Amino acid sequence: MTAKGYIEAIFPKMAGDRAELQRLGARWEFHQDNAPIHNAWLCHSWFTAHNITVLDWPASSPDHNPIENLWALLKYKTTHRRTQGTGLEEYKEMIKERRMESH
Repeated sequence: MTAKGYIEAIFPKMAGDRAELQRLGARWEFHQDNAPIHNAWLCHSWFTAHNITVLDWPASSPDHNPIENLWALLKYKTTHRRTQGTGLEEYKEMIKERRMESH
């Protein structure tokens, strides 16, 4: 994906969400990682032109990305069981089991 494609795909949806949040009086900042297309001049210019504050995000920060921690935990729990799944349905069942354990 290019920076132009990113803007065209993400920002129309975000504009509607932003308008609703502002209507409710909420203060917000946009959050994205440091992927090259996110840091492109075109994206920075678009944010500036639309008065959108982007949250500063440290480079290479997997610890700040909660979903990565979830994937790591799920991987650990599915690879450290007595029997390994061999097919898609078995993996789906393993994920369901692990989710139930966490509740």
